[in-house]
Amino acid sequence: MKTTLQLIALLLGLGTAATATTLDLETFVVTSLKNHPHIQKSEAEYFSSLKQNMALTGIKDWNLFANASRVYGASLFGIYEEESRTTAIEAGVNKIFTQTGTRFGVSGSRQSTLSQPGFGEIVIADNYVYEYEFSITQPLLKNAMGVLDKHPLILKDFNDRLASVVYQENLETFVSSLVAKFIEWEGSYKDLMIFQSQAEKLRKQVALISKQLRRGAAEQLDLVLAKQSLVSKENSVLAQRSKFENDTRKIKNTMLGGLSRDEDLLTPDDVAVVEPTMTKTEAFDYIQSESLIADLAKTNESIAAQFVSYTSAQTAPQLDLFATKAYQSSQGSDADARKQVGENDPITVGVVFTKPLENTAAKNSKSSAEYTLKASQETTKLAMLNAEEAIENTYAELSYLERQIEKMSELLTLSKEAERLELKKYRQGRSNSFQFVLSAQERTLSTELQVENLKRAKDHVLNRLNTLLDMYVSQYQLGEDHE
Repeated sequence: MKTTLQLIALLLGLGTAATATTLDLETFVVTSLKNHPHIQKSEAEYFSSLKQNMALTGIKDWNLFANASRVYGASLFGIYEEESRTTAIEAGVNKIFTQTGTRFGVSGSRQSTLSQPGFGEIVIADNYVYEYEFSITQPLLKNAMGVLDKHPLILKDFNDRLASVVYQENLETFVSSLVAKFIEWEGSYKDLMIFQSQAEKLRKQVALISKQLRRGAAEQLDLVLAKQSLVSKENSVLAQRSKFENDTRKIKNTMLGGLSRDEDLLTPDDVAVVEPTMTKTEAFDYIQSESLIADLAKTNESIAAQFVSYTSAQTAPQLDLFATKAYQSSQGSDADARKQVGENDPITVGVVFTKPLENTAAKNSKSSAEYTLKASQETTKLAMLNAEEAIENTYAELSYLERQIEKMSELLTLSKEAERLELKKYRQGRSNSFQFVLSAQERTLSTELQVENLKRAKDHVLNRLNTLLDMYVSQYQLGEDHE
């Protein structure tokens, strides 16, 4: 945690009397998830995909059709009758029952033929025809039990799952970027604290050497060297403060989801990147079976397998059984025709068989789908290999960083002790130059910055590992509200 003296030093350095507000990683992530445009963009893309997938269920819709026509004039055996009129009106509905592949239709029609041309003494009377028809067609080979009709519905389910996984991955990647941004912001702040502490230490030493110089207990060169080092550190403080303020503005803008006008001082609390509780073996098992990477790869593979099933079914010959039941009437007047609908009620039953002799298109579509499935299976293997390599390398990198931090922390303790001894030796007059003290301080500063850089690197590795293991998906319930 930050000390009160560090906060006071930062406030004084920024030249403001504002009260510093600290921000922790959890608050930063949760607030950004609520406000950032990236979240709304990802959500809109997700729902757009779902609506597009819903269009695949249109095969189950009832379909309405209607048509009407009127022909003016007619000819018979070279005789043309201008007053002749033929009117036809038809309307109906049809539907596909995807569970069985059955086609069902109901239609009604009316046709009238008036003033038809005659032939010699033969006069063709006006005629009105009404017909209501019910039809049913049942595939027996190709599309038997609706195997082809179910294809878009199966694709819809797979595509919905694909959209959900992609949505969660987009959100997880965004959270990972937020954590990385916070780590860098905290690192920027800690580096600033280190430089400010070093500069404050040099100010006190310059003041002390100035007093000693007036008493003849120090050399002018020592004062010049101390001031030279102080100016250098003050310049480093300015550069680091500029970086920290830029990073702070980015943090505020990210949380707000827009440009922040807030000028209040904001400082980071210590980063608390969650360390995975899985062992490396457990991580491998998770990646292979439960991870978003595995889900995405397996869903793509399932889609490819479904296309193999679909194209295989397309190679079968078509054999359809159909039946129609009609209720008809044909009379010389419209009123009589309407009243006597059903006096004629023929039933038609039949079969339709078709088969391309070479079947080139269907066979090659099936072959193409099989190769696509093989490519998808190999893509899955490659994705798993890359993920497992990433897990292996990340755990190894984490182990080495922990050991490096331990060694560099030990080196920092020694550097501080060496600095203390050099200063003690100088004050006791056993060292004839302040340069030795400054050199020791530079080594301490360099080591302290390296320790912080290693800690920051470890946090970044933990962030990558959490992303690989989908820790943020469960921690922040990413995408769960829309599943």
